[in-house]
Amino acid sequence: MKTTEIIFCWKEGKKEHRKEIDREDFYEMFCGLARGFEKMGDNQISKKLIEIIPDVDKISINKDVNRMQEIPYIAYYINENMQLMKIMRRHDIIWRILEKHCVE
Repeated sequence: MKTTEIIFCWKEGKKEHRKEIDREDFYEMFCGLARGFEKMGDNQISKKLIEIIPDVDKISINKDVNRMQEIPYIAYYINENMQLMKIMRRHDIIWRILEKHCVE
């Protein structure tokens, strides 16, 4: 696991925001979520986040674009390589956690 913090960016309106979040805390939050929903079999997104968080450099959310998407997404960067992760709206716990970080 990288020891640096994760750069967390979000765009809303014409404003772009950026902050750093603690990697281990972010990782542990999604580990707990994955364990909690394991028996229900609906924890694929948490598992995917657990896979990428150790190596991710930056996570970016464009709230304006996501409002118009059937399936919203986050962009994540690992060693400057960008990937998109689509997260259906029904994963409201995941989205609430991500939204919680969209404050300065």
